[in-house]
Amino acid sequence: MDGLMLACEIRKLPSATMMPLVLLTSMGVRQDNPGFAEAAFASCLTKPIKPAQLHEVLARVISAAEGSAEKNPPVRPSWIQNFPSASRYACCFAMTNVINQKVAMRLLQQMGYKPDVTANGLEALGAIDRQPYDLVFMDLMMPEMDGIEATRAIRERQRNRKRHPNYNRR
Repeated sequence: MDGLMLACEIRKLPSATMMPLVLLTSMGVRQDNPGFAEAAFASCLTKPIKPAQLHEVLARVISAAEGSAEKNPPVRPSWIQNFPSASRYACCFAMTNVINQKVAMRLLQQMGYKPDVTANGLEALGAIDRQPYDLVFMDLMMPEMDGIEATRAIRERQRNRKRHPNYNRR
């Protein structure tokens, strides 16, 4: 399943219709592809990306900042307006590959984030059990518990917030 197919599947979930999605691709995206409109990406980036590009897209998607290079920026849900500044975000980054961890950490730190790094989904759940996070970046393919399983576990724990108080954020 490629990123476009995954985005289309995510859009079918009732709770994800307004979730901002950013496509990171190794080749250009043809916007005439039938699935492209269905996926409703907030933005697309072509690899390799520069820290400034990632920063601009995250700032635009999360804070609805002006200065979009797109003529018609996507409609953003109202909950994005209430996000704190990057320096106040608590974020967790779950990825197995050590080199990718280092690259992502460096990019996020340059943007003002102070991410905690975990190597798999189980470690990510343990980190969230210890402290609440505003953002969780999840790799899909990890040992012990992959990103899909971990995300399902997070969503399940969000249903019982009294028992799992650190899972009270969207």
